[in-house]
Amino acid sequence: MKYNMFHIPFFIDKIDLSKIDIGDAPYEKVWLSETPSTIGKNHEIPKSTFEYLIEIFTKNLGADLIGNNPRFGQIWRNKYEEHDWQDIHIHPRSSWSFVIYETVEKSNTVFMNPLFKDIQNQFGTNVKEFPLGVRVLIVLILYLPQKQGGGLRT
Repeated sequence: MKYNMFHIPFFIDKIDLSKIDIGDAPYEKVWLSETPSTIGKNHEIPKSTFEYLIEIFTKNLGADLIGNNPRFGQIWRNKYEEHDWQDIHIHPRSSWSFVIYETVEKSNTVFMNPLFKDIQNQFGTNVKEFPLGVRVLIVLILYLPQKQGGGLRT
């Protein structure tokens, strides 16, 4: 008999990119990968963007997980060119994280069990890509391997 005791939920949904405005902060190369990013920059994000994101997250996570007064930490934009990559990483001090694909035709994002270092499973980390007819992923841990093609990822 199969039991899913420690499953890791994540959600894939369509969003309206015209309702997402995080401004135009300058890009700077960061992290080991030297990914051009706006992380740590001052973003002028209108209230309407936050309201729309809360609507999407509430629909997927449920009002109980979002709570009465959801707060956002940093929101930034990464720009990937062909052969760019991202190290395995988590977003500490976060209850949930999300990725919005703006112009990527095919995602090569790899999702991993957050406990992978503890359980050291031998099944590998490569999974088939998911279709990008959807535009938002709410995830816990991810990385982007070097084979990622060009495009913007917020």
